[in-house]
Amino acid sequence: MSYTRFPLQTTDIGQLCAWVNEELAKVESAMRQLELVEYHEAPVRPYNGMKVIADGSDWNPGSGRGVYWYDGDGSSWEFLG
Repeated sequence: MSYTRFPLQTTDIGQLCAWVNEELAKVESAMRQLELVEYHEAPVRPYNGMKVIADGSDWNPGSGRGVYWYDGDGSSWEFLG
């Protein structure tokens, strides 16, 4: 998910506060997708472009512990380092 700002179309302070809260929630959601989490088993619902850290022992997608990227087109995990 990426973040795209929704244009502000009001001068009402109550609506402005609601707009800011909604925008911050969208930013938070987009930032969470940038976090790298260590997995001990394959994610249940991987998505194209998902990046994770494999622990390398409980779950080893091919090259041991490290960062992997999910290639949804090929349905495989590719080692990044």
